[in-house]
Amino acid sequence: MKKITTVLAAVFVFAIGIALSANTTSKEGKVNAINSEYSFVYSFPEKPKLGTYVLKVNLFKKNEKVKDLTVMVFYNMPTCGYHRSGKLSAMQLNKNNDYLMPLNFAMRGAWEVTLIFQQNGKNLHSEKFSVKI
Repeated sequence: MKKITTVLAAVFVFAIGIALSANTTSKEGKVNAINSEYSFVYSFPEKPKLGTYVLKVNLFKKNEKVKDLTVMVFYNMPTCGYHRSGKLSAMQLNKNNDYLMPLNFAMRGAWEVTLIFQQNGKNLHSEKFSVKI
């Protein structure tokens, strides 16, 4: 049990470190750069309110939609640290190569979502954006 707790603590510290170092310039529905090769667009098909809403990310390489990377998500409410996803979770791909993840917004206020883009288990880029509920 102690070993599991230690591993979970290490993952949480890793996630917080990624979140703190993430860029915060991304805009919903706009093309955002990952590096010189990749870009992404994120959106919510429905305007988020209280409850569970799907986050959608599309990944592009030279303006073509691709599924080359792993996209991880961590989200929380900075003003109320206990309202968080608790772990990094990988987004799932659908048949249209859309990366999807349900996010549960448990209370009103400003939420922070961090996207971490990985290639072969190595972090390429992280991006942070806010969602007002």
